[in-house]
Amino acid sequence: MHIALLNDDFPLEGGTSVAHLTKILAEELRASGHTVTVVCTHRKEDDANVLTGEAGTIVSLPVSYRASLRHYFSLYNPIVSKELDAVLQRLQPDVVHAHNIHMYLTFDALRIAKKYTNKVFLTCHDAMTVAYGRVHEAKKLSTIDHLQTAGLQYNPLRNWWIRKLITKNVRQVTAVSTALGKVLELNGIPNVRTIHNGADAHYWKAKADEVKQFQKTYEVKEKKVILFSGRLRREKGVVQLVKALPKILESVPNALLMIVGEEDCWNGLFAEAKLPQLAKHCVCTGWLSHQQLAAAYASCAVVTTSSLYIDPFVLVNLEAMINKKPVVGTCFGGTPEIVEHEKTGLICNPRNASELADAIIDVLQDEKKAEAMGQAGAARATTHFTRETMTNKYLNLYQQ
Repeated sequence: MHIALLNDDFPLEGGTSVAHLTKILAEELRASGHTVTVVCTHRKEDDANVLTGEAGTIVSLPVSYRASLRHYFSLYNPIVSKELDAVLQRLQPDVVHAHNIHMYLTFDALRIAKKYTNKVFLTCHDAMTVAYGRVHEAKKLSTIDHLQTAGLQYNPLRNWWIRKLITKNVRQVTAVSTALGKVLELNGIPNVRTIHNGADAHYWKAKADEVKQFQKTYEVKEKKVILFSGRLRREKGVVQLVKALPKILESVPNALLMIVGEEDCWNGLFAEAKLPQLAKHCVCTGWLSHQQLAAAYASCAVVTTSSLYIDPFVLVNLEAMINKKPVVGTCFGGTPEIVEHEKTGLICNPRNASELADAIIDVLQDEKKAEAMGQAGAARATTHFTRETMTNKYLNLYQQ
């Protein structure tokens, strides 16, 4: 089969988690003997030469517009639609599989794809198909909910038009977690199937010398490191994590909160917690390279994912489990589908800082329990959440 994968971004190195997953899927599909072309976008002011890929396997369209117009241009952009139509006409794919298209490639890509194949699929990695931002509870969203999120950028026709495009053109919508699928179905996207993301265990193997250097750089060898990695937003529960730290330190005096993310955002969230005396018990590394992040996982005692909203599928959970680390994870979103409570980690409500602290203390104080959870997590990750498992499920979908 010739399979076209659509995603707004696809840098060869780095980029969003969805871009990385699209890259993994493309590699696995090619390894299975299929022809794969990735269609993505870049900003007009950027150099697209790096996106040519091998033998033209990546096609990047130049797209730029003011972000405040997103909820209009994400539906239809005449220039993008014309260029995408020309690309798909040339490719004549057997399957078109869209991922994140809700910014630049536009939902009109689904209509265009249907012109060339009946096998059009959409994978939702977040709630943007039915919402204007993060969703905090599984419910049918009202106009007031949308207005509170979008404000003056609200487009009253947006969600209706997206549903129409999906109904007419998409054979199957998939979601990366059952929790996300429930939100989609409650808001008018029927018959959503769950296909969990997969990760590459070999990708996260840290070298001993890199771990040693990392521990020396951040002076963490004698510390009980609590690792948080990800985009630093209030909804990620970072403030609650800081507020949980005093109680943690009472029981585990050598605990250290390590934040991997943008330093400016961390400084703002730390100030919001209003606990300046905790500065010496926290370290923000900024963004790390892949090798450094692998060393960070190897150096920590526990990984926490403390999202306060329905976080669809937190890849950090898988990365931690691959590295045999216990996870203290949020009860919101897809995390409970990955982390088994009391087996591979602990699930708690991070909106309650005391409950979050108790869960982290439990893991930090019981090393045997933490080790057993880490081993069980690695076994679960390499059995249920591999890149091969994910790809095979998508292939079965294509071939039905």
